[in-house]
Amino acid sequence: MREPLASAAASALGREFIIEGDVQLEVSFTPTLDVSDVRLSNPEGFGDSPFATLDDLQLQVRALPLLLGELNVISFSAEGVELNLESDAQGNGNWNLPETTGDAQSGNNVSMDADSSGQNDGKDIAFEVEEMHLKSVIVNYTDHALEKSIAFQLEQLSGALGARTPVQIETEGSLQEVPFSLAIDAPSLME
Repeated sequence: MREPLASAAASALGREFIIEGDVQLEVSFTPTLDVSDVRLSNPEGFGDSPFATLDDLQLQVRALPLLLGELNVISFSAEGVELNLESDAQGNGNWNLPETTGDAQSGNNVSMDADSSGQNDGKDIAFEVEEMHLKSVIVNYTDHALEKSIAFQLEQLSGALGARTPVQIETEGSLQEVPFSLAIDAPSLME
């Protein structure tokens, strides 16, 4: 299962995607995917360090809403995440994906748009995240045009969000080694 998943992700993302750890999929009406030791390479022109690494990821979704074009995540958890974001001297970011991959080919866009009845028109994907937990997330950003770097670390983040789910997030971390904590309690993203 590891190779087909890595190959599909690499094709969709337009860069090397390596899964060195275990992959487990529990098939049910609420399938669960567990993946460990993942590495996503930087695009060409951004060096040899990985764009992202991930120690552990668990994702559980509701299968039936997928048939209606909705992504309903029951739980999402990730631990040991490191993102190395860069913009080159011309302002191009290593986070930009090729336009000819994934949904760009089909013309479908990932968004929260739904009509007034709350139904999705099939062109957009409505999403809900009922529960999310992130631990040990490091984000490094380097702007080569400005010759500046910023380090951001989340010790933990937990909460929920979505098109119809109220945004509730609590997090603790540090920005440039200055500690912070933040709590967000807001309406859903559609409101």
